[in-house]
Amino acid sequence: MIRKESLNEFDKEDAEQLRRVLPGCAELLGTRRHSLVCPPSRADAAPLVRSGSGSKLGDVKRRMSLTLAGKESIAQMHYSVRRFLKIVCSQLKGVVLFIDDLQWSDTETLDLLKSIVLDEEIPSLLIVGAYREDEVPDHHPLAFHIRELEQMKVSITTIKIGNLSVDYAIPLVAEALGMEDDDNKVKSLAETIHRKTEGNPFFMLMFLMSLRDEKLIQYNFGAMKWTWDDDAVKSKIVTENVASVLVNKMNRLQEETKIMLMVASCLGANFRKSVVVEVMKNISQAEMRGSMRSSSSVSLVSSDLSNSYTERAYETSIEEFEEEGLCEVDDEECRFMHDQIQSAAFELISPEQRDSFRGRIGSILLRSLPPEELEASLFEVAGLLNCAASNITDEERDELAGMNLKAGIRASENAAFGAAKEYFKAGHDALGSRGWEGDYRTMLDLCSHGANACF
Repeated sequence: MIRKESLNEFDKEDAEQLRRVLPGCAELLGTRRHSLVCPPSRADAAPLVRSGSGSKLGDVKRRMSLTLAGKESIAQMHYSVRRFLKIVCSQLKGVVLFIDDLQWSDTETLDLLKSIVLDEEIPSLLIVGAYREDEVPDHHPLAFHIRELEQMKVSITTIKIGNLSVDYAIPLVAEALGMEDDDNKVKSLAETIHRKTEGNPFFMLMFLMSLRDEKLIQYNFGAMKWTWDDDAVKSKIVTENVASVLVNKMNRLQEETKIMLMVASCLGANFRKSVVVEVMKNISQAEMRGSMRSSSSVSLVSSDLSNSYTERAYETSIEEFEEEGLCEVDDEECRFMHDQIQSAAFELISPEQRDSFRGRIGSILLRSLPPEELEASLFEVAGLLNCAASNITDEERDELAGMNLKAGIRASENAAFGAAKEYFKAGHDALGSRGWEGDYRTMLDLCSHGANACF
C-alpha cells in the first residue's frame, strides 16, 4: 500500500487520480504489488547501473521478483511494466517519464525503454531522456538504441543543452548571493566567473564556493550583503578540472570529515550513515594514513585519530557534508550531490591503494554487518571485495566465490543477466584452477549459472 502520509503530499486532484489508478495496478500486479508500490529495500540496489544514478526504470525492473529464466523472464517483465504504464497513463491526463543519466544505463534497461517506446497502446506518455553527449560515443549502447529507433521511424527530438550564456549566468550568481541581478557589482562578478568557467553551471557554483572558502568573497554584516574585491577574484587561477577544485575544497575540511568522505565515495553515490560509521569504527589510523594521497595526509599524521570517536563526532562530520553542499542527508540515507563530488572524494585516496582500500572496506562490512543488513548490501559488499581479489588468502577466496555466487543468482532472478555474468566470472576467477578440487560444488554452480546467464 502507499502510505497515507504520502498521499497528503499531493494536491486534491493528484490524490484523486492516484486513487483511481491504484486498484487497476493492484489487479495487474497481484502478489507483486508490494514490490512496485512500496519504497524499495536496499536489497533492490542496482547491480549494474552506476550506483544512485542512471535509469529509474532499472529500479522498477529490479523490484519485480522474477523466477523465470532468460528471455522468458525478460519478456514477462517488459509486459508487466508496459501494462503498468498503460493503466497509469489511461487514468491520468498526461504522464512525463524523465530519465536522467542515460549514459550509465545498462543494455537491459535500454531494451525495456525501447519496448515502452514501441508500444503504441500506451496513451499520453512523453519520455524525456538526458545524457552527457561526450560520454556516449557511436559504439555506446545508448547511441545504438537511438539509431535503431530512428530507423523504425520513431519520432525523436534532440535538444542540445550547452553551457549558460553570460545573460543567464548573471541571475544565477545573483540568486546564489541573494542580491539583485541589475547590480553592477554582481554583473561584473558573474561575467568574471562565466569567463573562467565557460558557463558550466556546476563549475560556476563550485567556483563561487571556493571564493567563499578562500575568503575572497565575504559577508558584510554591517552592509547585510556579500562583498568582494573584483581584482582579487579576477586574479584567481581556475583549473579546467572540476574534480581538482573539489579536491582542494575537501582538503580544507576537518580530517575526520575527509576520511568519512573517502569511505563514502567507495560505497557509491548513495550510502547509509550507519555503514560509513561501521567502517570508521573498524579501520586503523595506519590504514587511513597509508591510503590517503600524500597531499591529503600531512595533517592526519600529526593528528590524534584514535578509535575513541564518539557518535557525536560522526554526526558532526555528516553535518559538515551537508553544510558544505557535498551531500544531501535524509535521516539515515545520504547522497552525493553530484557524481563529480563523489569522484573528487575518491581522488583523496592514493591511486596505488584504491583497490586494497575498497577491499578492506568490503572485509569490514562482511565481518561487522548484521546478517540481514549484509544480505541487503550483497551487491555492494561483493563489489568491494572483488576490488582486492588478487591479494587475499585461499580461505578468503572461497568466501569471495560464495559471495559472488549469491550476488550472481540474485542478479539473475532480477533479470540483470549482464551483471550476473560479471559476478559468476569473478567467483570463478577467485577459486581459480584449484576450485574443482577445493570446492567442486561452488565451482559447478558458478559455471552452470554463468552459462545460463549468457543465454
